Amino acid sequence: MTDPMNNQYKDEIKLFIWVSIGMSVVAVFCLIYSIDISDGLPKWGIFSTLAVISLGGTSIGGFLGFLFGIPKTSQVSDAVPGNDGNPKFLHNTNLEQISDWLTKIIIGITLTEIDKIGDRLWIFSEMASKLIVPENSPLKYSIESLPVFVFFLIICSGMTGFFGGYFTSKFVLHRALQALQVNGDENNQQE
Repeated sequence: MTDPMNNQYKDEIKLFIWVSIGMSVVAVFCLIYSIDISDGLPKWGIFSTLAVISLGGTSIGGFLGFLFGIPKTSQVSDAVPGNDGNPKFLHNTNLEQISDWLTKIIIGITLTEIDKIGDRLWIFSEMASKLIVPENSPLKYSIESLPVFVFFLIICSGMTGFFGGYFTSKFVLHRALQALQVNGDENNQQE
């Protein structure tokens, strides 16, 4: 016999597993790279700095994914058959409207500034690399390869966060809003 609780939340469990795998892969790459370049340098300091950069990329990506994935509610007009003259309350859609506005603004800015985004990300990667490994370090190859690693670390962690946030709002928030709607409809019918 299958567990109904497990079946009800199977999408959320799969989502959690995939996001955990993605973040674990990023963390393992950060650890391997930290150990590789830490000849005479504090490897845990390098790892923690890379982890903070990854966490920042994941957070920004997660916020954007959540913003892009907010579900829409269907609005029913007051002229509903069988309404019996009782007022029909509509759901507040302020969060949906803000999500739409911000999504359009972000897409518009991204499309107009697409050529500058990569350059700014590369400049950030170079600055972060100089904080991780000082310029006077004897590890010349590390200084040259670290900006590339940081650049792809930001991209990979941002994508992991984006998909995690997007699917969280698609699965979890959507299911929670449906449950609120069903409970609200049941309460209205009892009155």
